[in-house]
Amino acid sequence: YLFAHNYIRFSHGAVPLIWSDDLASGAQQWADACQFQHSNGQLSELPYGENIAAATGTFGISAAVESFLNQDSYDPLSPTFSAFTQIVWKDTTSVGCAYNTQCANILPGQATLHVCLYNPPGNVVG
Repeated sequence: YLFAHNYIRFSHGAVPLIWSDDLASGAQQWADACQFQHSNGQLSELPYGENIAAATGTFGISAAVESFLNQDSYDPLSPTFSAFTQIVWKDTTSVGCAYNTQCANILPGQATLHVCLYNPPGNVVG
């Protein structure tokens, strides 16, 4: 996860992220719950950003982070926030991610759920 994130950040002029075991632990908690929705701050008293992705079949780390990257059609004239903007957010310094390959109720068939948490969160005004 870290290499994939930092490769994208480098391509967009953002400094590398560091790995956070605390964020990864929260991400694992959410992945283990097989919730294919944002956690809305339930995982920590501190604010964090979040990206989630799920798919059936083979859906590894690279494919998950690439799915975030595929949201890179950001238009500053008509700003909307996305998984991509969270990855390249300049003020974000750390990331922690996790996955669960045993999610049976979020998509038709057995799915893999990937969750990445970010600190400080991106996609904030200011």
